[in-house]
Amino acid sequence: MEAATTNSAAPNGDSGRTPASDTWSYEHTRILPEAFDGVDAGATLNILDAGPAESLSIDFFRRYQCRLYVANLFNPAAPGHGLESVPEYFDSVDGVRFDVCFLWDYINYLDHEAFAEFVSLLTDHVHEKTRLYAIGAYAVELPLRAYRYAIADADKVAIRPTGGVVPQPRSRNEVVKAMRRYVVHRAALRRDNRLELLLRTARTNWN
Repeated sequence: MEAATTNSAAPNGDSGRTPASDTWSYEHTRILPEAFDGVDAGATLNILDAGPAESLSIDFFRRYQCRLYVANLFNPAAPGHGLESVPEYFDSVDGVRFDVCFLWDYINYLDHEAFAEFVSLLTDHVHEKTRLYAIGAYAVELPLRAYRYAIADADKVAIRPTGGVVPQPRSRNEVVKAMRRYVVHRAALRRDNRLELLLRTARTNWN
């Protein structure tokens, strides 16, 4: 799989880049808690984190009865890292079906062919109640800044700029078109052109 290589043009010469930082900032979210709605409180959840391991997220999930699968499919600080390993990763978790998938802004690092391949590979690892949390772009003609993401609390996301922009910003409509077995359950506009998305499997398309 290959990363997208094109960048969105920014108006008035604004590249949309923010200096990289080692400091986390925190955003309250009403969408994140809904990722866990409707799950069996007594069940052991299978959680997929598509990004690199973040200590904040690991500490958060230690509070719960779950298996956390840190896929390290991409590194926002080094775009292109890990993309070749996606098929191998899904092979390594053969038979596992995830209850919640944190894709973060990974969907904006893939070209159209790679995105379609990722969606196809993911299909064998979801079920009819799976929720997906992702970050898209509100306006694809504007730059979408690259961040590292982590979960600080049930209603709080931690973000840290990497100093770059994502190569392939994706709008809500583009995400829905590419992920036909999913529907957008909730969406919320965040700063820096980010669109917070919570998707669920479309039950009408499950059988």
